[in-house]
Amino acid sequence: MLKPALLIIIATVNILVGLLVLRRDSKKLMNISFTALIWSMAGWSIGIAAFLITDDYRVAFFWAKFYYLFPILIGAAIAIYALSFPDNRKVSRNFLIITLCGAAILIVPLLSIRSFITTELVYYEWGKEIVLQNVHYLFYAIYLFVTFGAAMFRMFNLSRGEEFLEAVQAKFFFYGFLIAGTFGIVFNLIL
Repeated sequence: MLKPALLIIIATVNILVGLLVLRRDSKKLMNISFTALIWSMAGWSIGIAAFLITDDYRVAFFWAKFYYLFPILIGAAIAIYALSFPDNRKVSRNFLIITLCGAAILIVPLLSIRSFITTELVYYEWGKEIVLQNVHYLFYAIYLFVTFGAAMFRMFNLSRGEEFLEAVQAKFFFYGFLIAGTFGIVFNLIL
């Protein structure tokens, strides 16, 4: 029960930070996309916690679908945030359409087709796990690697910039997200 409790605490902190960011200026795309990013992380944490807590097959399968949804949203949000950072730069309409359509192409079947990405739930002595549909999961993973990779590339380049404050902020974001993202990918997407 320690792991679900920690996940709920992390989600709560992310939700509160998002509220603070929006309170500062809820009209800036940079603030909206950053809030979407950390609220999606909160949703991912809540979904995993709920999946771990429940023993009911249908409820656990629902929560698995729920927590596979949020990395898609994280990918879209981080890509948009990285382009609007550090001074709320305008993001092209084409980029927004491509990014959000890419997310929708995965979200709609994930939520409407039972076997899309997640095929079944299997119980073991040690717990339970979701069995993944390999081809669908490959497209899911590609979308995540492209959006995360592009965002990290942009932040890395900004961290080497001449504007000291912007470079430091980008560097903190880059390394912070690199560490957190690496653990998330290794423990949730690969293992």
